[in-house]
Amino acid sequence: MSEDDFDRLLRETIIDVMTGILGAPAVKTVFSYIQRTHLLREEDLPSNMTVFTKGLEDFFKVGAQMIEQEIVKELSAKVSAGFKPSGDFNESIVRLREEYRSRKET
Repeated sequence: MSEDDFDRLLRETIIDVMTGILGAPAVKTVFSYIQRTHLLREEDLPSNMTVFTKGLEDFFKVGAQMIEQEIVKELSAKVSAGFKPSGDFNESIVRLREEYRSRKET
């Protein structure tokens, strides 16, 4: 499996978590906002997590942290049961990507 597999898993997890919390119409609105204000398309999320985080924070303010925590929780359940997230969303995603790669290489 390639790095693209993690990217796909990450993108699907983001969409699933946000849809579960907000509902599909609201998720479309959020992604439209992020694309319009931060020039980030949904398919480019995995390679631009810093921009995605900024877009979430701009849209939801403090509420973005709850969404980020749920994304990390769901993704870690799919990648590594023993994963302990850091306080930083982007750092947790980087660590999960590394964990995913190391598990696929063995």
